[in-house]
Amino acid sequence: MFESARWCPRVSHIPKKPLRTPHYSGYGLENTDCLDVSMGGNSMIKTGWTILAGATLAGALAVPAAAQGFNANEVKLSVTTSDLQVISQSLGHEIVEVDAEEQMVVARDKEGVLYFMFGTACDVGGVSGCQGIMMQVRYNMPEGVTFETLAKANFEQAALNTWADFDDKTLGVTRYQVLDHGATMANIRENLEVMLSIAPLAASVAAGEEE
Repeated sequence: MFESARWCPRVSHIPKKPLRTPHYSGYGLENTDCLDVSMGGNSMIKTGWTILAGATLAGALAVPAAAQGFNANEVKLSVTTSDLQVISQSLGHEIVEVDAEEQMVVARDKEGVLYFMFGTACDVGGVSGCQGIMMQVRYNMPEGVTFETLAKANFEQAALNTWADFDDKTLGVTRYQVLDHGATMANIRENLEVMLSIAPLAASVAAGEEE
């Protein structure tokens, strides 16, 4: 058995765009209560977050409610940040930050885990909006992550891409959805739920934990 470890979703070094890796710390969040959790089996990775005080932070977190409701049968050929907000909110998740310019939504699920949704392939081919969605959870890298454990995680949880930035000490789990020919809002939401449900399992395998 592996001992429990303190690790949790990472917010301090998030790229402004999904395929870049510059440091970015603008979320007004500080990890203050990462819970000790067993990383074996089906254990969920939970975390507590404390909102930092200050007028600047209050303005940054003042995210307006999405303008439209969730329509499960609506077919989307592309999405906007408003669509991504609606999807997260339909699951009862909290919207933490929206960056329409960068096509990014940061949200927190009911377990307290922060995740990111990036619109990709935006305003190309004569199509308005983003024709792809990158869904992602990032963790402070635990001990035990190697190229071999990453390969094992990707083999065992092939629905996700599990990766690591060893320089930045970040472990990431990503699911990508292409909207070519259309996808319903219900289907996009299901992809998000799949990512959130499998991410802890993939991260545990990547950390070298065994059931």
